Amino acid sequence: NHGIYAGDAAGFLAKNWDVSYNWIKDILGGSAFQCNNNAVSPPEYFENILVHHNFFDNSMKYSVNFNNSTLTASVYNNVLLDAHRNCVRIGDALASASVVINITYNTIRQLYTYSASYPILLNNEGAAVTNGAWKFVHNIVVKAGASITAYTNWGAGDTALTMTRNLYFDELGVL
Repeated sequence: NHGIYAGDAAGFLAKNWDVSYNWIKDILGGSAFQCNNNAVSPPEYFENILVHHNFFDNSMKYSVNFNNSTLTASVYNNVLLDAHRNCVRIGDALASASVVINITYNTIRQLYTYSASYPILLNNEGAAVTNGAWKFVHNIVVKAGASITAYTNWGAGDTALTMTRNLYFDELGVL
């Protein structure tokens, strides 16, 4: 269902994972990489999750999905192609924790618009990001389909988010 999946073990969440040098292609039911916690309540968190130097191509859901309970993660030097939903999704902002998530130096091509909710590069479906630091910087973003939004927060009120120094390109020649 997913390319690489971490989570759901009672009493255990992944810490110090280094997911690197993978080619994950044609994930027809889920995400290329996903951290998901349905079994353990905080204060257990995914911590120090590194996702780098990967080629994620064509996933039915997300390229990278930190569904919930992610405290620290870095996603860098990846090629993220053609996610049917968001390229990067954070499902729970953990507003009470100091969350640090870095999305840097990636090449991202967003093609699909599965529904009106999904043409988003970075999607936060949780609470406001007011603690820690979220950075979406130094990425190359290619829009190959319909209109795409860079960031959406369904909770609103972000004060700890940085989106800067990204290069945006439209394959249709419209900037």
